[in-house]
Amino acid sequence: MIECGWFWKLAKMTSRPQQHHGDSLVGRPWKNGSSKVPTTPTDRRARDIGREIGGHVEGHALHNLGCVFLRLHRIDEAIASFNEALRKHQAAGLLVGEAWTHKNLAEARAESGDAAGARASLTAAIRIFEQIGDQAGTAEATSLLMLLRT
Repeated sequence: MIECGWFWKLAKMTSRPQQHHGDSLVGRPWKNGSSKVPTTPTDRRARDIGREIGGHVEGHALHNLGCVFLRLHRIDEAIASFNEALRKHQAAGLLVGEAWTHKNLAEARAESGDAAGARASLTAAIRIFEQIGDQAGTAEATSLLMLLRT
């Protein structure tokens, strides 16, 4: 699972604008003026393969899409994508995906002004991080929770 901040660092390092018909993968408008993330035949094939393999792959893809929407400040779409990713991770029994998705869903909820929802998501993330022994995830989610309480 790639956490949103790491996703964007990776995107900056690996983007090839000429292949994506835009200036970069990081929130700038595309050359055609659209702010939509392009869907190429390769993107559609990767999505289809993910669906064939199973829910855990689709959960990761939906999580990363949520990160893209969050970065583009398309908060409603980010929340919807994170919620769908949570359903996929839960169905697949993938706790680490569920934990990171809760953490990033909290960021989207906070951005939308839903502090109570953000706290609930962070509390769920902390519980799962502790369950799986992810000390770094626990620390990050706990820090964010403390910021929300101030």
